[in-house]
Amino acid sequence: MLSFGQVLLMRPNHEQARVALEEYYQRGEVYQAPVATILSPVYELHGQWDELIACLQLLARVSPTVEERVEHYEHAAKVFLSELGDTDAAFDHHAQALHLAPGHESARAQLYLISDSQGAWPKLVRLYEEILPSTGQGEEPLRLDYLYTIAGMYATKLREYERAEQYYYQILEIKASEMRALDELEGLYESTRRWDDLLGILDSKMAQTTEQGALLSLQFRKVEVYRDFLEDLPRAISVL
Repeated sequence: MLSFGQVLLMRPNHEQARVALEEYYQRGEVYQAPVATILSPVYELHGQWDELIACLQLLARVSPTVEERVEHYEHAAKVFLSELGDTDAAFDHHAQALHLAPGHESARAQLYLISDSQGAWPKLVRLYEEILPSTGQGEEPLRLDYLYTIAGMYATKLREYERAEQYYYQILEIKASEMRALDELEGLYESTRRWDDLLGILDSKMAQTTEQGALLSLQFRKVEVYRDFLEDLPRAISVL
């Protein structure tokens, strides 16, 4: 088997060596992974995409390290998208990679692009919610990043504001002083005209702020809400 592999390395178009290796592949699992490793670049060279996908999928299942499995899933996703035009299969293989490595930036970026082009935001947010428990605990940066990403998709892509709100409050339960979450909630409440909730967020921000200029800005923000949106001039004056 190794000799056939060496022949293909030197002569990728050698038909007899390729056929011989494919026969080894059919003999059972003990041969399949090493044969798939040899044949993958040959299939890619000749544009035999279905055969290449089969090899990559096998290697993604049996490779000994997470890094190797992720690499094979990502490679398969690229082939599905670029060569076969199958966005659903590309999404699913990027998702498999992300399940194995939740912090994989390339997989996340490609999933975002596919979701944006196909309107697959519900599918993407479900995937992130599935993976969230494996992103760590407490203030783990990856967990916070996932929480922000999920909340952002609910707010801006799905317009499910209550779900977005729940995730921002999950962040605040972890870290009450997380100003980014307070900023996002402020914007959310303003865009949905939830003035009482907005006032509550402004109070929370004031409780976390010590700089005098920032405190004054928040105070004037409350005055504007009472005066311009709630039309409650006495309360606006009482804030000053």
